[in-house]
Amino acid sequence: MESLANTGKYQLTEDEVAAMREDFAASFSDDEECENVIGEYAEKGYIMDPHTATCMKAYQTLREKPLKTVVYSTAEWTKFSPTVSKALGKEVEGDIAALKIVSESANVNVPDMIKALFDKPIKHTVVVDKENIKGEMLSFL
Repeated sequence: MESLANTGKYQLTEDEVAAMREDFAASFSDDEECENVIGEYAEKGYIMDPHTATCMKAYQTLREKPLKTVVYSTAEWTKFSPTVSKALGKEVEGDIAALKIVSESANVNVPDMIKALFDKPIKHTVVVDKENIKGEMLSFL
C-alpha cells in the first residue's frame, strides 16, 4: 500500500499472482464482443445489458467444467438502450429512439416507470467542468 501511495501503483509478486489464479480468473469484453453476446441472446429471446453480456462472455471463455451456473444480472437493458439497439443491428441516436427500436425489434415492453422518466421536467441543468467539480460540490453542500 505504501508503493500505491508513493507511486500510484503496486506490483504483485509472481507467487502472489499464482496463488490468486488458483481461485480466480478474469476476463473482459470490448464493445464488439459485448454487442455480439447481446445479439446472440436476443436471437434466443433474452435482452440483456452490457454488464451481463460481459459476464456471459467470461462464462463462455473461462468455464472449465460443465457445471450448473447462476448468473445474476445487476443492470437492466433500458439503462443501455443505445448499446442494445446497436447490438440488434439498429444504431440510433438518443435513448428514446433506442428504447423504441429495442422494444419493437425484440418484442419487449419498456417498463412504465422508464417511459415516465421522459415526461418529467429536467431538474438539474448545471454542467461542471472537471477542474471545477470540487468547488461545485462544496457550494452545493
